[in-house]
Amino acid sequence: MNTPGTFDSLLVESVTDGMVAISPQGRILYANRSFQERSGYRLEEIVGKRCREIVQESICEAGCPFAEVLDTGKTADRFDVEVRGRDGEAMSACINFTPLRDASGGVIGVVEVIRDITKLKELKDTLKKTDSMYRRERIKTRTILDNIPSGVYTVDQEMNLLSFNPSLERITGFRSEEVLGKKCMEVLRSDFCEAGCPLKRSMRTGETLRGIEVNLRTKDGAVVPIASSTAVLRDEEGGPIGGICSFRDLRELHSVPFPDGHVREFQGMLSKNPRIHEIFDLIETVAESDANVLIEGESGTGKELVARAIHRLSARAEKPFLGVNCASLNENLMESELFGHVRGA
Repeated sequence: MNTPGTFDSLLVESVTDGMVAISPQGRILYANRSFQERSGYRLEEIVGKRCREIVQESICEAGCPFAEVLDTGKTADRFDVEVRGRDGEAMSACINFTPLRDASGGVIGVVEVIRDITKLKELKDTLKKTDSMYRRERIKTRTILDNIPSGVYTVDQEMNLLSFNPSLERITGFRSEEVLGKKCMEVLRSDFCEAGCPLKRSMRTGETLRGIEVNLRTKDGAVVPIASSTAVLRDEEGGPIGGICSFRDLRELHSVPFPDGHVREFQGMLSKNPRIHEIFDLIETVAESDANVLIEGESGTGKELVARAIHRLSARAEKPFLGVNCASLNENLMESELFGHVRGA
């Protein structure tokens, strides 16, 4: 059975940290196996030597708390200390200075516990460099977003605005500090906000949508035609964390006259046919009226596109657009859908 003294000795020799006992005169009394292995000195070589000759620390000249620990009897710590062994190779260490006491509690020296933190410091430096790289990339990305002509905003998974670039401020009349944290639909009020939001679709399915024409409303209530592109935002592991939407202001494009034979873009429709251009102009005219509009055409010719365009340009743009497949309705039900019915009938 081990005696207490033998057990204490085994314990000291088993720890991986270097341990050195130093007399009040600053001479080495004892050093455990870990210290001997790290320093390159054998115990018999260093006992009685001054600690600064063997324990070559960057704080030996200034900052060593040895005298303070002797005087106060309190422990002290020093972090990121450079320690050199016999071969002159340096390591980074955290050093704890603890008073060495006799059986009556009197201070008879100091014990230094030297922990190698070289790998920890390397990890810290790597993380610092990585963080610096990410900061530079964020600044670069922010600079790009702040200077492109397209309006760009980002949202979290609850559709709260996270960013709102200067071009979008110019288009909408809102300042970013007014809108950040708000729901995007409360700010932009596009005709797709209530139903068919392309950004929600991108966030739900992961697909990227481009060139979708919608109308949004500015701070003062003006309607602005824009072409939007949407995509999902992902974290480093590929998980969805939000969405991004970019806007292209179409007001200038819509105000340019299109000569015959030139392709004209209008509310998600493209044509170079002058007759279709006349229909585009007619859509803008009828959209200003509250009268019912009958749209005729063969299946697949774009009647619903025309209906949606009229809706987006009308005073009801903020209301939901309801598309009904009349072919699925019987005669009486279709009559009710088109002309109304008595409540409860």
